[in-house]
Amino acid sequence: MVERPAGEVAAAQGIAAVLAAERDARDAVAAARVAAAEIVAAGRARARTILERGEQRLTRARERVEGRVAGRIAALEEKAERLQGPVEVDDATLQRLAGAVQRLAAELTGGEA
Repeated sequence: MVERPAGEVAAAQGIAAVLAAERDARDAVAAARVAAAEIVAAGRARARTILERGEQRLTRARERVEGRVAGRIAALEEKAERLQGPVEVDDATLQRLAGAVQRLAAELTGGEA
């Protein structure tokens, strides 16, 4: 076997080291891409979870508000129905109302009550 000169051996070893480093770098980049894809997938899953939870909370809040609004509407409709009929006024209320009308008339006309 022929022995190669030391310079050739060193050059071959240098090239082999560069090729190995390049291969390691490619492997590291590939691993980083996989890790990045996993991070992105986890982030998307977390975002979906947050979105779903937010939608559920909004739905529950809307349902509560709709229930309160429906109850308030029903109460107002009931009150409006009661107020549609004739209103009974006692004599004391009529006297207070007449006095208030006289005072207002006097105030508006500059006269005395």
